[in-house]
Amino acid sequence: MSAMATTSVLRTFGPDCAVATATRWKWALLALVAVVGCIDVWALSNWRASIDPDVHGTLGIELALPVQGWQKLRRVDPQSPLRAAGATVGDEVRIRPGDAFLRDLRTDETIRVELRSSTGVRALDVQPVSDPAFAVARAVVGFVAGWLAHLIALLIGTLLILRRSESIALRGLAVYLVLQTVGGWYLSLPGGTFHDQGVTWLFLTLDVAGGLAALWFAIQASRDRALWRRAWARDTFAGFPLLFALPIARWYLQWHGDVDTSSWDRVPVIDWLSRESGYWAAWFVLDTAMLLFLWSAWRHAKGPMRPRLAWIGIALGVPKLWLAVQAVIFEFQPLVESPQGRWPFLVEDLAFLLGTLVLGWAVLRHRVFNLGLVVQRALVLSVVSTPLIMLLGLGKWLTETWLHASGGKRHFVYDAVVAMVVVGVFALLQSRTTALASRVFFRRWQEKARAFRDFVDRAALIDDAGELKRRFVEAVDRFSDAPGSALYTLCADGALECTQHTLAGAPARIEPDSDLARQLAQGMVDVTRLDEGLPADWAFPMTARGALSGALLVAPRDDGIAYRREELEQLADSARHIGVCLEALRVVDLERAHRDLERRYQDLVRSAAVAPAR
Repeated sequence: MSAMATTSVLRTFGPDCAVATATRWKWALLALVAVVGCIDVWALSNWRASIDPDVHGTLGIELALPVQGWQKLRRVDPQSPLRAAGATVGDEVRIRPGDAFLRDLRTDETIRVELRSSTGVRALDVQPVSDPAFAVARAVVGFVAGWLAHLIALLIGTLLILRRSESIALRGLAVYLVLQTVGGWYLSLPGGTFHDQGVTWLFLTLDVAGGLAALWFAIQASRDRALWRRAWARDTFAGFPLLFALPIARWYLQWHGDVDTSSWDRVPVIDWLSRESGYWAAWFVLDTAMLLFLWSAWRHAKGPMRPRLAWIGIALGVPKLWLAVQAVIFEFQPLVESPQGRWPFLVEDLAFLLGTLVLGWAVLRHRVFNLGLVVQRALVLSVVSTPLIMLLGLGKWLTETWLHASGGKRHFVYDAVVAMVVVGVFALLQSRTTALASRVFFRRWQEKARAFRDFVDRAALIDDAGELKRRFVEAVDRFSDAPGSALYTLCADGALECTQHTLAGAPARIEPDSDLARQLAQGMVDVTRLDEGLPADWAFPMTARGALSGALLVAPRDDGIAYRREELEQLADSARHIGVCLEALRVVDLERAHRDLERRYQDLVRSAAVAPAR
């Protein structure tokens, strides 16, 4: 592949990419999405433990840090099942890692707790009780916001994998979006071996992998490149996992190996790095590096790429900045009780939701990623339809509540009327909101497509071939937002000759034995996959009576955004139509020349007849 071809393949974030490995990456990342999606569904099915006060349980105790191994009881509530078993403040307990306040306990389950007091060590099976201080409203808002953010991020990440897997940079961003809320999985998952292993190393490892993927994207955002050839990149991506491996290894050994905390105090630096302080400090450095690299990419970007990187920076920066603030909060106010419903975690969920909504808005409104117009329209329709369905569902629930409160009963007529009203109102609102959404999200593209289509429809009214070619090239440039295009017509020797162009470096001729000429006979051509070094992105054939009569070449866009399939189809149809118009004008010129020759011939015949008579 030539240098020009390589420069134009990615067309989104940077000039280089690995097309050969795109398919393998796509399937590997889709497998990751499938695993994440299954765990999401599993965790979401246990929603009642997170927001239902009758199911959400507590042991009614407060534990001192660290949250691994044996922990001292700092508070034992009167209703605590441990108080009934004889536990007092100052005693120590050891709870399974999956149950040590790293998930939402249920009032209908039994928890194994080891209690160590002056009388010895006892194993207890206790049942959580309802928490009278459980902030239901706060927990509901945080739960809904967190899972909505997770699902939006998972959707955008999946679309990036499906549509932009050839981009090295966007692979990293997709992994980050898929894994960014992986840390929240454990709250809703039920206890068991998977959860025990997850909270000690699996979830933390995946969370770190997501953070490193975000850093990878930030470094690659300005230009996809082979980072592993650079020593600083290898050191960076090896150093951060080592920093995170220390606390993860310490927590795992303390939970599963019964390694006492004091054994880590012998080496002060290792002790600090392996504690919560070191863990949060490593995250602070990682997130700061990611934002700095992203800021550098934005500062050096030009054209439309600059606002696109700004939108991405805002979407990623909002949750990252709050996590930095949250790390400071936890440093001075350690987490000693269930996180569900506490205000720092509520703000964290809202910050993640805000970030994903900003990214979703940027994808739909500003086309930060080229996902294709069909996909973007489907996303817009989904976004429009979901609130309508929720609104109608709320209305149905209110009518049923009112009917129940008034003493009425549901019957066939009521169900039929409600169904008809729901269908009618949804159809009315959906059509209007869809039209409004189309004007908001796709107005500029629709206006350009309509103007280009109108010009092509009126092209038959232009009776001068040179004027038609000039105006067509200008219309193509306006429609494509590209730096130029070139129009070629067929010569007598079978070559294509450039007759009108705004494309810098456009060749004067395309020889009939070239790869481009041969492929044009089959349809539109992706010029970037040829080895001819042409300064174009796509080539479209112009045909007349089934034979090639010319070609249209369009340049790659300066902003790196690829042509959508809808744009390529409209350019191809327009080139065919203009080719027919030019052929018609050529036939008219031939007929005019024929009539002129015939007139001259008749004049010569008359002149020859008069001459002998004289």
